[in-house]
Order: sequence, then C-alpha cells, then structure tokens
Amino acid sequence: VVSTQSTESSGINAEYGDRYLDSVDQSKSLSEMIENADLAIHYTATSPLVVGVDLCGNFYRANKENTMEVLQRCKTAGIKIACHIAEDSVTSDHTADMLRDICPDRLGHATLISPDSEDGKFVRRSNILIECCMTSNILCRSVETYEDHHFKKWYDLGHPVLLCTDDSGTFDTTLSREYQIAMRSFEMSSDDLMRMNLESVKWIFDDGVKEKLRETLKN
Repeated sequence: VVSTQSTESSGINAEYGDRYLDSVDQSKSLSEMIENADLAIHYTATSPLVVGVDLCGNFYRANKENTMEVLQRCKTAGIKIACHIAEDSVTSDHTADMLRDICPDRLGHATLISPDSEDGKFVRRSNILIECCMTSNILCRSVETYEDHHFKKWYDLGHPVLLCTDDSGTFDTTLSREYQIAMRSFEMSSDDLMRMNLESVKWIFDDGVKEKLRETLKN
C-alpha cells in the first residue's frame, strides 16, 4: 500500500493529502505488535506518507506489559505516537502509566479522563491533543448524550481538541455531520470550528504540510 501510494501520489495529495499511521493492535501477541511497530519505525524513515504509529485494537484482550514495551520501542525510535486511551473502565487501568511513561503525542477518545483528575492535569500540562469521536462514543455507550460529551469540557478550557469520526463507515457519520452536531449541541459557530481546526494543525504528524494547510484553511 505504501509503495503504491508513494508512486501515485502527486499534486495536492502529495502536498497534504493522505498520510498513514501504522496500527499496532494491542490485542495481538507481543511478536505481532513488535512486527507492526518495526514497520512503523521503518516506513516513517523511508516513506513521506507514513508519519507515526497508532495504538488501537480490542483493549479487553490487551496485555499491559506488552503494550508498554511496544510503545516504549516506538518512543525510543523517536516516531510520533497516537493512543486509543481511557475509552472505558478496562482501559483506565493503565492510563496513568501510558501517559507518564510514554506521553503520547495525541490521544484517541480519552473518554474517562476528567480534566480535573490527576491524569487530566497531566494531559493539560503536557498539552496533548485529544481526538474526540462523539457519535462513536454514543453508539458504543461510553457517553449517554452528545450534550454530555467530554469534548465541551476540554474545549471550554482551551485545551487542544479535534472532532473526528473514528470510523465513518462503521458509525455512519461524516466529519461534516460531527461539526453540525457540535454546533447544535454546544452552540458553536462556524468560526469556532475554524479556529479549533487551525489550532489543531500544530499536532499534525507531518511537519512539512502545516504551513500550506493553515493557508488553505484560512482561504
């Protein structure tokens, strides 16, 4: 996939189109996780399209020690790390260790991290962006209503957050729909959303596209 995309990418896509995070499934064996992590390390060094690693997978089957070992391997290699974290009480068990030992560059969901908790204070001090997936959390029943979603708490604090779909096909949503929900549920304006998106450019893993993307958003 990476080889094909590298060959075919041109024009606007090559400038700031598709980029990939190599997924490390925490439910897999240690050897499988290491294999994927090593692929991420290799391709971030050799391909402009692979920009980091994403910890994901069925957390009910995850082994904490294996997860931490693989994340530390990626951190030592110096690649960018995004982690699905604190989606429910099961994943909360190793949230503190993952935050403090790894300090990921971005957090997926972070549903159970309250801004006022010790974990939340660490996230705030470290200025880690949170990727919020409202419809996903509603359908997975980790949040009861859109109005209760933790996105607004973090947004009101001025902490870096971003609205995402999680998986557009699985959850039958689009980014435009997530924006509409935020405007309706939290009385956000289109200017509010634009400012949020402009600010979040800082946390893109490909440094080479940031300035051009900012100019595109402004125009």
